[in-house]
Amino acid sequence: MAKADGPTLLAAEISRREMTQEAVGKVFGVSKTTLHFWLKGTHRPSGLKRELIEEWSDGRVPKEVWLSLEDREALAAARKAAKARKAA
Repeated sequence: MAKADGPTLLAAEISRREMTQEAVGKVFGVSKTTLHFWLKGTHRPSGLKRELIEEWSDGRVPKEVWLSLEDREALAAARKAAKARKAA
C-alpha cells in the first residue's frame, strides 16, 4: 500500500472539517496562497507548521508525511542506528 502524502491528507482533513482554505490558513498563520501551494505539493510546510498541522488534525496528518523520500530514508536509517546503539 502506498503511503499517503501530506497534501492528500491535509485536503481530506480540511474537507472533513468543512473549512475553507482561508480559514485553515488563519489557523496556521499562513496565507490562502501558501496553503494552496501546500495542497498542490509545490511547497512543504516548515517543521513548526508540520507540528501544528499534526496537532490540529489530531494526528490524521502526521508530520512525517511531508518528508521527501530521501528524508524518510535518512530518518529510517537514523532510527535504526539509534535502536542498534540502545540494544548494544
